[in-house]
Amino acid sequence: MRLLKNITIFGLLLFILQSQAHGQDIKTVRDFGYAVSLYDKGLYIVAVDAFKNFQFNNPDDPRNAEAQSYIGKSYMALEEYENARAAFEEFALLYRESPLYPDVYRLLAECCERLGEPETAAQRLEALGDILFAESRHAVPALYRAAEIYITIGKTEKAYNLLSRLIDNYPEHQLYPKAVILLSNLYAENGEYGKAIRELRKIEDSGVENTVKWEAAYFRGIYELKVNKVTSGEKTLQSILTGAPSDSSIYQKAVLVLARHYQAVNKHDEAQRVLERLINVGRANPHLKGQAYMLLGINHHLRSNYKEAEKAFQQALEILDNTSSAYRECLYYTGLNYTKLEDNRQAFSFLSRMFSQEWLDTLDGRAAAPYEFEALRLYFRTANLTNASVDITLYSKAILEKSGMFADAEMFLRWGDLFLESSVPRTAKALYEKGISKFPGSRGSDFLFLDLGKTNELLGEYLTASGSYEKVRNNFPGGEVAHLAEERADYITRKFSTLSQEEIIQKRSQFFSQLEQILTGQRTPEQIQNEAFIQGKHYFDIREIDRALKSFSTIIEAGAAGQYYTDALKYAAQLHDDLFHIYSFEGDPIMAEREGRAALNYYTMFLEQSGSADFSDTARRRAFDLTLELTENPDEKIQQARILVQSLQNQRYEDAADYGQYKLAKLIIKYENSVAAVSDAVNLLGRLEMESFDKPIQEDILYLQVAAGQKLLDNTRIIQSCSRYMSDYSRGSHAPEVRYCGAKALFNTGDAATAKMWTDQLRSDFYYSDYADSAYVLLADILLKEGNTEEALTLYRRAIRSVSEYEKPGFLALLLWKTGDAYAQKRDFTGAADHYGMYIAAAGDINKKSKGYSALAKAYASQDSLDAAINAYHEIISLNPDSAQTFNAEVEIAYLLLQLASSPVDINLDEKLRRARQAFLEIARKPLPDTTRARLEYSALLCLYNLDRREEANNERSDFEKKYRNLPDELMDDYKSLLRVEEGAVHQRTGMKLLQTADQKEADNRLKDAENIFKDVIEKYPGSKAQQLAEFYWGLQMAVFQNRLDEGMPLLTNFHRKYPDSPYLYNVYKQLGTYEMNLEWYRDAYVSFSRAIETPKGRNDRKLHSDFIKMCIYIGDNTMAIDAIRDYLQHFPNAPDRMEKQILIGTLYSELKEYDAAFYHLKSILPSANPDDQIIIQYNIGLNLYEQKKFTLAIAELLKLIEYSSPSSFIETSYHTQAKWYIGKSFKEIGQYENALHYIDELLNTIPSNDPRHQEARKEKEYILELMKIKK
Repeated sequence: MRLLKNITIFGLLLFILQSQAHGQDIKTVRDFGYAVSLYDKGLYIVAVDAFKNFQFNNPDDPRNAEAQSYIGKSYMALEEYENARAAFEEFALLYRESPLYPDVYRLLAECCERLGEPETAAQRLEALGDILFAESRHAVPALYRAAEIYITIGKTEKAYNLLSRLIDNYPEHQLYPKAVILLSNLYAENGEYGKAIRELRKIEDSGVENTVKWEAAYFRGIYELKVNKVTSGEKTLQSILTGAPSDSSIYQKAVLVLARHYQAVNKHDEAQRVLERLINVGRANPHLKGQAYMLLGINHHLRSNYKEAEKAFQQALEILDNTSSAYRECLYYTGLNYTKLEDNRQAFSFLSRMFSQEWLDTLDGRAAAPYEFEALRLYFRTANLTNASVDITLYSKAILEKSGMFADAEMFLRWGDLFLESSVPRTAKALYEKGISKFPGSRGSDFLFLDLGKTNELLGEYLTASGSYEKVRNNFPGGEVAHLAEERADYITRKFSTLSQEEIIQKRSQFFSQLEQILTGQRTPEQIQNEAFIQGKHYFDIREIDRALKSFSTIIEAGAAGQYYTDALKYAAQLHDDLFHIYSFEGDPIMAEREGRAALNYYTMFLEQSGSADFSDTARRRAFDLTLELTENPDEKIQQARILVQSLQNQRYEDAADYGQYKLAKLIIKYENSVAAVSDAVNLLGRLEMESFDKPIQEDILYLQVAAGQKLLDNTRIIQSCSRYMSDYSRGSHAPEVRYCGAKALFNTGDAATAKMWTDQLRSDFYYSDYADSAYVLLADILLKEGNTEEALTLYRRAIRSVSEYEKPGFLALLLWKTGDAYAQKRDFTGAADHYGMYIAAAGDINKKSKGYSALAKAYASQDSLDAAINAYHEIISLNPDSAQTFNAEVEIAYLLLQLASSPVDINLDEKLRRARQAFLEIARKPLPDTTRARLEYSALLCLYNLDRREEANNERSDFEKKYRNLPDELMDDYKSLLRVEEGAVHQRTGMKLLQTADQKEADNRLKDAENIFKDVIEKYPGSKAQQLAEFYWGLQMAVFQNRLDEGMPLLTNFHRKYPDSPYLYNVYKQLGTYEMNLEWYRDAYVSFSRAIETPKGRNDRKLHSDFIKMCIYIGDNTMAIDAIRDYLQHFPNAPDRMEKQILIGTLYSELKEYDAAFYHLKSILPSANPDDQIIIQYNIGLNLYEQKKFTLAIAELLKLIEYSSPSSFIETSYHTQAKWYIGKSFKEIGQYENALHYIDELLNTIPSNDPRHQEARKEKEYILELMKIKK
């Protein structure tokens, strides 16, 4: 709070000076944005004044409601909850219609809770739920939180009502399952386990997420075990182990419950089996894994395997948090285990860690579990056995003081029995008596009377003991306890007649002192300093900095002997510190440095004078901060921080040293990038005691853990840190960023469901934050990864519209990039190219533009727009000629030129090959590694072979082999063999061309040369890629060019069996399929094309897909053709012939006589078609109905067609003519001959007389006229 106060004082000064600098008075500030900036900077006191002045000066401004909410939030940040409550109540009164009303009302309830009025808070939340009853987004969380508070304060009836109402009215809300679980837990606490189980079954039988179902099953299993439904309970918990992921907390908690149950029923083998499952989980929660080791130790202990138990307990203690109850339980069982090993000293050592002075200080008198009593009893016993000095009276006094908190007679009985057995009978007696007086006649009171009697006997107070036994006999007659009491009373009566009671009275004396004030009538130096101090303090309080400094300087100049010297140093340091911040904010570095050094000097002088004063810790912190702030270089800052921390540790200023370590860690995480440095910073933070810091620093430490996880790229650490931060600071200053980082980390680890949930919470809770836009983008990323491309694109486009180019250019560029990637994933390369182009325009630096051009080039290449791709790569070269990206671009250009040159029909083929060769050679002249240069020169050689310059190519190949003989043998063999195959392929292609020119002799020679080369490669390089390629070319040559089908076809048809992973499968089966199709071997072509399409390259070959569809149609397999078309449309959603393929599906359905499927398919594609295609589709719909002899419906659909117009006169005329023909024939079929004649005549007037359809129409007209005569 001191630090917060200093910050707010500085904020007030800063605000005053800024107002003066701009000629403004603080009361005339109208800038709402400025007030918000003050709030964002943590200057809450000043922000309150600024918002109030804004409201005063702008009474009708619509932002007054938001200003009022900021006032309340500022007071909350200052922990002035009364003022915050007043501000929020004023908001609730004035701005009921504001969209901020639900959030403000919730904060109002939070204020009540912070002020120690939980019931009022719950009532407020309940009222909020009533006000917003129809809007579940705010109403349900309010009602749910109100129910939680009512449970906390013991008003379970109200909680029942609220939860029942929530469950009845909001079954679709995401909090519905949690409400059901909470209600079931209430039933269970009341002993109504049957009701609890029934409620939980509602969740398990509903359609909620599996995680919620598993949570419900977890509680149901526990409750079933409670009511001795052992089989059912075990089965329920086992279902979680079967279905839930092993790294989920519900799985791990279920393991622990099952293990404890198995131990309770002596099924130790089963207990060990389930515990080992949890221990072997790699990403188990450390706390739960520690408990698993502890239960494994207990399991070994129960089986008398004490040495194995010892190992398990040691592992558990290393993992468990030493502040947790599980850690305490583990200490108890470790101590108990050592007593079995007869090592009482070790036992006492572990038990003593449970019952330290700190435990005594925090003791509330209520044991967390039965083992606490047993542990304390064992602690006293082992202390006695080892002669350790333990003052039991300390514990007895503490328990007596806290016994007023005991909730029932059982607690008095347990603690009393413990002290009675530990030989502290008077404490036991006092506890029994207090229990009897507090809970008379309740359950356990009979044992209290009985044990009180035994204690009195032990103390020799037999008459009192006899009276206790009589009360048991009178008040609780007939029971076993009464029988025991009667026996003891009879024994006392027989043995003793009268006994005296002794009273001990202790007296205490009190001492008083008086304070004398000596007043003198003269102005001594002390009086002068006194007056200066009073004046300085006054000016300090009203922030008159110059006057205050003048007064304090008078005291400081008088020397260290003065009465107020130390206080003057303290206030002067704070004033100079405030001035340092003011000048820093105003951008005056010279004045800021001067004031900062003055403040640092005074802080140092103060610490030298008064190392133990109240202000010393604050002074050390500020001196630490100023030293770092006055150091500019980041490396020097970190080094200086290390030196200061070491100094503070050496002087044993632990609090200041902890603060220094926090600041050091913050600097490292901010400036360092190495894994080792950031890991050290994380370790520093981990060693800090959070409770020693105030709330803002605690929040910042948790945030730094998140930031460190991001720098370390450790998603698990990020998720854990984010979860911890959000559990403590769900509305903290970093909450939106933390929520976003956590969601992103969850997405990166593959937990898309939880990532979605976190992004949804971010968008609903922090809709006003910049991270809300980022959440939309992250959600789009998740959808994209799940394959839901359309929804992802919708979110990306929405985000692009909402982001201003001038406000967030970097974010806009990122969005455009991601949208381009999404279009590319959708295989819409046109859309991808458009967005990559916009990304290039939005990108700021050259590297980002180069990245954009590279992606744009790939998009163009995917559309077979190779020239456009080459131009895009040239843009990269022009942007930064000397960069590594330029080299990559040059290589890509060369390969694209080679790809252009491989076009089957290209009149500029030789020119493109020469350009590609030249490009490869130019790049190879650059200083490159040999392997890279060899790859480039190899590509240049391929170009030379394809130019059919064999002699030159062979010479160059020989030089290539000599030049790179030092490369690895495997690599050189690849190059040699592949070049040899290419030589053969050139012979083959030349032979094929010569066959076409009827030069049979030369063609045969060339083909023979090719065959010899292919055989040579197959023999010399077995198992190589060249062998596969040679077999492909040779088989193709024999089958296609030499008509040696029996030899060639087996090489091709069995290629996929022989080389299932070959990169040439696509080429083999595409060529083979084309050849088989030309021979009209459609069945064989169908098989070949199927195999080609199954390859990665085949899946992206649009022409291959089209040929495959033709194959299916040629062989008459329309069903397969429809599937192939759908596959084609999925792979190429933006293909130019996509609508033609859609129409073809309808035609194929009709041919299959599946008329309904054809009709509905054609109807579904009609709205999205262009005018020409709409005419064709409408015609096919009418023809479909005509073929089904549904003539009336056919007429209706074909008449619609005539109403369509088209930009293409040919399409319109052709299909209108055909439509009239079928309309006329349909009217004839239903006996409406006049209408039939009308459309036939229109047809005759439209069609030329030499058209065959004209003759057919005339015959149809004559036939209709005959029918009309017959009808008459």
